[in-house]
Amino acid sequence: MKLKKRFLLTILLFLLIFSLCLAFFLFTGGDEVLDIKKLSKYNSTIEFYDKNGSLLTFSSAEKSKTEINKLPTYVKNAFVALEDARFYKHNGIDYRAILRASFNNLKSFKLKEGASTISQQLIKNTHLSSEKTLKRKIKEYKLTKKLEKRYSKDEILSMYLNTIYFGKNAYGIDEAALKYFSKSPEKLTIAESAVLASLIKAPSKYSKEKNREILLKRRNLTLKKMYEQKYISKSEYEKSVAEDITFTNSNENFYEKFYFNEAYEELDDILEDFSPYGEKKYKVFTYFNPEIQQVLYSENKNNYNYSAVFINNKTHGIEGYYAVNKDENLDVGSTLKPLCVYGPCINENIVSECSPVLDEKTSFNGYTPKNYHDSYLGKITVRKSLEVSSNVVSCKLLNYLTPSKAAEYLKKQGLTIEKEDENLSLALGCKGSGESIKDLTSAYTVFTNNGNFYKPK
Repeated sequence: MKLKKRFLLTILLFLLIFSLCLAFFLFTGGDEVLDIKKLSKYNSTIEFYDKNGSLLTFSSAEKSKTEINKLPTYVKNAFVALEDARFYKHNGIDYRAILRASFNNLKSFKLKEGASTISQQLIKNTHLSSEKTLKRKIKEYKLTKKLEKRYSKDEILSMYLNTIYFGKNAYGIDEAALKYFSKSPEKLTIAESAVLASLIKAPSKYSKEKNREILLKRRNLTLKKMYEQKYISKSEYEKSVAEDITFTNSNENFYEKFYFNEAYEELDDILEDFSPYGEKKYKVFTYFNPEIQQVLYSENKNNYNYSAVFINNKTHGIEGYYAVNKDENLDVGSTLKPLCVYGPCINENIVSECSPVLDEKTSFNGYTPKNYHDSYLGKITVRKSLEVSSNVVSCKLLNYLTPSKAAEYLKKQGLTIEKEDENLSLALGCKGSGESIKDLTSAYTVFTNNGNFYKPK
């Protein structure tokens, strides 16, 4: 009990000192200048170059701006509900939220909660650096006060929505709605509005295809907050939560739609530790080969749902990429045999390509694989067994190698493997999660790189 009282006294003392320091700095010191131009204009350009250094395409943040009075009310409220519930009640700095966050952080001994208002975020993004110092924070408070005195809440929210970063070089809600949903922000649904609001906390993380489930949970949190704060009805909440997240792309140019969507994701990984508001211009040099990409794209004359990747084995660079549905992993089937059976067995000196193996119906402790058309060739070489894709021989070899050893090889080749996959059916390519075309193709590059795996880029 004494320890609890002492802890609470420590928190109160900390908050008192913090409040006194804040009051002192807010009303003394240099006069910070609010730059009106920065609030409504943000220039950011990304230029993409091909493998020969030729400029291919560029993306600029200097896009059209959205007028807030044209947006459905729920679009605005999605951001308010998630980012700043008391936006229309405070004067730019939410002291109640600061006290609550400080208390919770001290109680958990972790910096889990923040208390930056939408007004503070706008100032930080447009006027200040990303350094985490008390001096920068005081500047932020002073400029926020000036911002609130000069503009109405809706004007501040409008500037915020037109400058905030949503990932994939999309600055502002107009660009984000087009980039993610191929529509103007005026036509966003409640669920789509909640998705965009959810992206801004960590756009490089949430915008990735592989993190779709994480984004779904955060979107549902946003919808829950909208419902709790009475911005949407119960039926609207239930309908929106039931919706799946489906991103589209309005740009039908195959450069942008396929190859450069992947390049954007890779760029977000590289720049994850940098502020998207810091740099004004990026030059991005890729391995893009226009001729290769044209071939991959033009092969789809009948709109088949197929995927293709072209990797240069010398540079480890991806020169062409096409995927109609990149979210869907492929059933790898027999393509896995060289990666987890034949290659590893030869590397471990279990067999050579000329070793004889008996291709006949065999039971492995109750597991009895069958060859295609139930056809068996008798005594054949390892090379021939791979040529005809014998399931029985593949299982025999994996039985010698062991599934756990095969799993080690797959992981070294950049492929995912679960514990439940480590059994003899792996020899037939039975793998629960499947693989993306990019990862599967990447794994095959070990055969042209002396057994070494290099992550393609």
